[in-house]
Amino acid sequence: MNTTECHYCTLFHTEAAKLFGATDEEIQEAVLRQDEPGLERVYQRHAEDYDGFAPELAQIGQYLQSRG
Repeated sequence: MNTTECHYCTLFHTEAAKLFGATDEEIQEAVLRQDEPGLERVYQRHAEDYDGFAPELAQIGQYLQSRG
């Protein structure tokens, strides 16, 4: 699991990185490096509906891409 152990954060930051041009390889490297010693671990729990969050985030991404 990721440093925050939060599916919302993982999805959001992955999609944001893609919007800014990150490749799958760069994202994978970031995922692998995030658990290196010295990085502060943050634990968050969200009560929101993940199944609703993911499609809404996709809509945001599509909108931003359409705006160039």
